[in-house]
Amino acid sequence: MIKFLFVIIIVCAAVTFGPILADNQGFVHIAIADYILEMSLTTAVIILVVALFVLYLLLSFISHFLRLPGGTMRWLRKRSSKKVLNSLESAVIAYEEGENERTLALLKQTGTFENLPIRSLFIGAKAAFNLGKYDLTRKYLSAAEQISSDAQVAANIVRARCNLRIDNPKAALEYLDSIKESFRNKLIYKLYYECYKRTYDIDKIYESSAMLTKYRLITEQDALNIAHQYFTHQLKNAKNYEDMQKIYKELPRKLKREPDLIGSYIDKLLMLGETSRAKELAVDILKKDESPAFLEAISKWNKGIPEVLELLKKKESDNIISAQVNVPLLKAIGNMELQMGLLNDAMENYSKVLDMTKTSDIYYKIAQILTQQQNYAEATTYFTKAALASDK
Repeated sequence: MIKFLFVIIIVCAAVTFGPILADNQGFVHIAIADYILEMSLTTAVIILVVALFVLYLLLSFISHFLRLPGGTMRWLRKRSSKKVLNSLESAVIAYEEGENERTLALLKQTGTFENLPIRSLFIGAKAAFNLGKYDLTRKYLSAAEQISSDAQVAANIVRARCNLRIDNPKAALEYLDSIKESFRNKLIYKLYYECYKRTYDIDKIYESSAMLTKYRLITEQDALNIAHQYFTHQLKNAKNYEDMQKIYKELPRKLKREPDLIGSYIDKLLMLGETSRAKELAVDILKKDESPAFLEAISKWNKGIPEVLELLKKKESDNIISAQVNVPLLKAIGNMELQMGLLNDAMENYSKVLDMTKTSDIYYKIAQILTQQQNYAEATTYFTKAALASDK
């Protein structure tokens, strides 16, 4: 535009000052072959200016014409990009609406795996998985994990979730284990927890219970219940006193006051022949606590402890004075007497319990007593009653 104005100014100046110089104007003489062209200097200048202006217009037109293909390409690329963006957005909407086939069709229209954004790759993987196209799922995820290390982590998370959906927790665990420790978060531990539950791995669940509690995936009571299951499992697998010592050392303080678990612990000590340690723990607990749960545990022990029986009978005397009937206490006394060979006393206590509650465990204990007394006919009757009671 500036050049054009400059030309106009020159033309105006030529027109203005041309007549003034007309009296002393020079001449331009141009000879070309047999042709001779003569004109005044003013006329030559004007013709030159006009020619330059025409040349400028011609060059501008040619330049604009040459730029047309580039502009057209940019417009086409912009249009293509907009079309791809619309397809990707439509694919997301289709996936959210559960139209997996349409999702994959829309993604296919946008180009190759390498051209798709990471979000679209993951949506494609999920849609393909929903349709059972596992090879296609792997292709989408393989393309996604090439983008960055974070994308690789995300791809393994998707793989873990997919394997859980087809009930393959072992494969899911392999993908979760491949994720670096620095990437562990609430979602990762949630998936771990689901895997461990499906593989019935109480050891791993207990090991991760602190993090599960931290991320509020389980409550503190849930964590305590998990610890209870874990140590119950440990007790079953204990082989010697060293194992038992290790278990007791690792027991959380709350579980050391758990009557049911500590009762099972003492029973295991008795099974391993550690009567002295069993007696020490049992007497200490009975002096502080006589909860029904602990008494119920005593009623299942497979060996008697005289000191424990003595304490139980003292508590029974206190109940008689207060006219209270303590069924768990009578069952505990009866079992101690049975294990120590005091069959008549045991029969008396179990008969008292039977008057108040008719359960399979009481019938079974009476049948045991009758068997040891060689009263096999009646013992058979009680074994039958125990079986029938347990079927109810």
